[in-house]
Amino acid sequence: MTGLTTETAAATLDKFRPACPKCGGKSSYEIGRLSPSSYADRSSEWAERVFSCSCGKQIFGEAIRVEFDRQYASAEEKLAEGQRQSAEAAARQAEEVHRQRLEEARRAAEAAKKLAAEAAAQAALQVVTAAAREGLCAWSECSNLTRKGSLYCSRQCSNKNAHARERARKAQIS
Repeated sequence: MTGLTTETAAATLDKFRPACPKCGGKSSYEIGRLSPSSYADRSSEWAERVFSCSCGKQIFGEAIRVEFDRQYASAEEKLAEGQRQSAEAAARQAEEVHRQRLEEARRAAEAAKKLAAEAAAQAALQVVTAAAREGLCAWSECSNLTRKGSLYCSRQCSNKNAHARERARKAQIS
């Protein structure tokens, strides 16, 4: 009985039909009345009733009500368990959706950080290119003229600039 709403649960219990305690059949029994001469106590409405199943099981009087009450309570417990399981499944699904949204947000933040690092590297390259056009060494702390066909005045300035760019890139990523 999983996935039942309160309305369908109430409708299910309204249509409750007890089963035979012997064979479990729900459609093969009838509840009749005993003849007036077969019972002496008329103090209860159940006193004159008899439960007869096609399997041969018979229950008389108050024992019918007790058995039906037991089965009805069992049906209510199963229904409540089904509703609890439905609620747990809905909670698990909501938690999974929340986890997926957090993961998407994390990925978006990483992508934004990567784009920012790429933009910074591109800006640094433009600064280096602009300095090279003027004929000055691309290393920001050097003011010497560049060698022919190079952005730097020496290999040492080239290495210093490369290390500085790497440190800047790592600082932006972390």
